[in-house]
Amino acid sequence: MSLDLSPSFKRENIPVAVSTFRSDGEVPVLDSQHFEGNLCYVFKVNFSDEESWAVRIPNTTSQKPPIAYVEKEQIIIQELNRVAFRPAPRFIGASNTFDNPVGHPFIVLSWLEGSPLTWSPTSPPRPIRDEVLREITELQLQLIYRTSESRIATCTEWFETVIGHRLLQVQRGELPEITIKDCFDQISFLDQVVQPRFDNLPHAMDHGFLMPHNILVDSKYKITGIVGWGLAAKVPILLAGRFPRFLQLGLSLPASQTLLQDRHVCLVTLSSHHTNIAHAMKVIQSEGDVDFRHCYLDSIANTGTHREMARLGWKLPLKNLGMSVVQPSTEMML
Repeated sequence: MSLDLSPSFKRENIPVAVSTFRSDGEVPVLDSQHFEGNLCYVFKVNFSDEESWAVRIPNTTSQKPPIAYVEKEQIIIQELNRVAFRPAPRFIGASNTFDNPVGHPFIVLSWLEGSPLTWSPTSPPRPIRDEVLREITELQLQLIYRTSESRIATCTEWFETVIGHRLLQVQRGELPEITIKDCFDQISFLDQVVQPRFDNLPHAMDHGFLMPHNILVDSKYKITGIVGWGLAAKVPILLAGRFPRFLQLGLSLPASQTLLQDRHVCLVTLSSHHTNIAHAMKVIQSEGDVDFRHCYLDSIANTGTHREMARLGWKLPLKNLGMSVVQPSTEMML
């Protein structure tokens, strides 16, 4: 399969290019295989002292131009390193230009050992499944706690700004699949989703696409790392505190008993913490129509979801009951 990279891309030059980030200047050996992510290609290089690095090279079909992608991911990873978020890779170096031996922008991170988490209604089985969910919830809570920061703009104002940019794109004819009416219909539900108690919560880092293939585990299903930070961003906790993507419900599928049980494990884990952030996450993940909130918030960032929600009249086709397993207090203290 051909790589979606610039014509000047030279795979064979990766070892020489990254050797400049080693204090001893050693040129590593390029692994024979590359790995295809959603937004970039990942090449592994190995040094004689058994250290390995991941060389991430954004493809040219990403939403962001390659240089912007590398610059953003560098900022994200360095922030995660600064707050000592253990599952994130370590930033080693980057080249924000096409004028390098590789002929393409790239970022170099430490290689995280482990295999992508396999996840289905039956795998992994319980109680291993519950342990994985508890660890994911703990890490999500830790990520929010370590990266949270207050902002002048309220949560409502932040979403209004994002929706306003979408409306301008529609008015300019850049998103023909979405109408101006779709945008105003979306705005009409904002107060229902972003209730006053959520308005002054801080912002925090959200992975953006926390799916099983971005969660690395060892042979005992212990999490060894989290990868794929290309869509990460500082967002309101109303977004960052949602269920991980793979525990969110789609637009048409009913909630299975397995999904309800998985969510219950997450909520019980949060209940064991007596902090404002844990309390906020419990409210976000349990109160009201959780699945409508998930889909609505996704529609703000994702034009495809926006289009589908508009087509469905801003209603989920299948109503799911029993989502609220834990009933936290409605009082928010953040």
